[in-house]
Amino acid sequence: MNAQLTREPLRILVVDDSDDDIVLLTEALREEPGVELLPAVRSGDAALAYLRQEGCHVTAQ
Repeated sequence: MNAQLTREPLRILVVDDSDDDIVLLTEALREEPGVELLPAVRSGDAALAYLRQEGCHVTAQ
């Protein structure tokens, strides 16, 4: 029996206060297979709110 493994995509939350760094990271990872980029946030507090689905991130997946 030859079973193929199906893996969930690696979900990456980019946290950076620099527009240039966010562009660089998203461009580098956009075409990578198995990578799902989450919306970028600008601070650690915003990242925690996103992960906890709080405030403006209530509908975050």
